[in-house]
Amino acid sequence: MFKDPIFISLYGTVFILLWISACGLISWLSGWYKFAQKYTPESCSEFIEKVNFISIQLNSFGSYNNCMQLAFYKEGIMLKPLFLFKAFHPPLFVPWNKITALKESVEFFWFPILDLYVDGNKIRFYGKAMKKIKAEYSVLKKQF
Repeated sequence: MFKDPIFISLYGTVFILLWISACGLISWLSGWYKFAQKYTPESCSEFIEKVNFISIQLNSFGSYNNCMQLAFYKEGIMLKPLFLFKAFHPPLFVPWNKITALKESVEFFWFPILDLYVDGNKIRFYGKAMKKIKAEYSVLKKQF
């Protein structure tokens, strides 16, 4: 239908600009950008494990479904979005000693969740990430 190369390149450019704008808006509304300014990645000494394609919810607005990477270090956890979602989403590093509370509950009567609280921000984890965070937190928190 539209075989004009100018139209195709214009469509691609507009799509990419809208995608980046949407990522920026989500980052700002969810609080990711502000949170990431305070919790920048440090030079971590001992890498433990990495989990790809996890789902989180930051505060009440930012839902990131199957697009995050969670890395465990001796000092804390690092959250990084996967490639397509990196715009305006710098990596977050949350030290174990900055976590004020972990609350495990259920959502929709049967779906297990884990809420992690840091400086008044809530990060909600689901599924496999939730189990690994509980295990690592119980072991590594004792060291700090």
